[in-house]
Amino acid sequence: SFRMYFPDSRGTIFSDTLIAETGQYRDLSLWEYGAFLQASKKLLKDKLKLIASVRADKNQNYDLQWSPRLSAIFTQGNHNFRVSAQSAFRSPTLQNQYIFLDLGAIVLEGNLSGQSNAYTYQSVKDFEANYQNTFDIDPSLLQAVTLKPVRPEQVKTLEIGYRGIYSNAFYIDATAYYSIYTDFIGDYRFYKPNGSAQAGQESGVDAILTGAYTLMQTPVNSSETVNSYGATLGAAYYFGKGLTATANYTYAAIDTSEVKDPLIAGFNTPAHKVNLGLQGKNK
Repeated sequence: SFRMYFPDSRGTIFSDTLIAETGQYRDLSLWEYGAFLQASKKLLKDKLKLIASVRADKNQNYDLQWSPRLSAIFTQGNHNFRVSAQSAFRSPTLQNQYIFLDLGAIVLEGNLSGQSNAYTYQSVKDFEANYQNTFDIDPSLLQAVTLKPVRPEQVKTLEIGYRGIYSNAFYIDATAYYSIYTDFIGDYRFYKPNGSAQAGQESGVDAILTGAYTLMQTPVNSSETVNSYGATLGAAYYFGKGLTATANYTYAAIDTSEVKDPLIAGFNTPAHKVNLGLQGKNK
């Protein structure tokens, strides 16, 4: 597979802003390609099937990434049991790398090259609260921070599942998984002094003191691991004469309790989701 991106927002969404010296907009482009290979083997009179696969992906801005997967499927009559383990990744999106969107109250900026000249969100709040309450200027409360460029997110997943048919009328499919993320991508908010003011210097303190700063948000990688787990359960019952009732339930959760970084996780999946259906087919 091969993909080529040519974002053209003329500075309204991405950092393809106008270059004053040339009168032209900054040109943005991005390519990525990948390849997939899979092999399988049947054993135990074709009841057991072993599958091994690997995918290689290269993004223009990141090193080559490998995604191996091993799985085993055992079938006995109308019953099917499966287990798989895999290692995968997620490259930062086009927005993660190149977005530059001024929303007024906050500026969203991509993090392809890292961020410097910044103060942590909480330290600015503490500095301002201390000044308002005591009229004391305490620069030690301000914490300058340097953010590394965002890099691909890594995940290792173990999944088990079962599928079965009973009395040629009732069908069930269940899956459970557990994932461990490293370099988990989330959004980080910080304050950036305006103009030539520099965080960690007197000019940076003056900028915060006078309100000459901008609230920024950029994607970064967590330094701690993040765990995710969930399960799905689907069922169908065939009443005959083309009438089938279906139901499925999904549970999804993410555990960020060990994450000390002040990240905003981009996980907006509801913990519980239920679908019910009734199908009729006129034969």
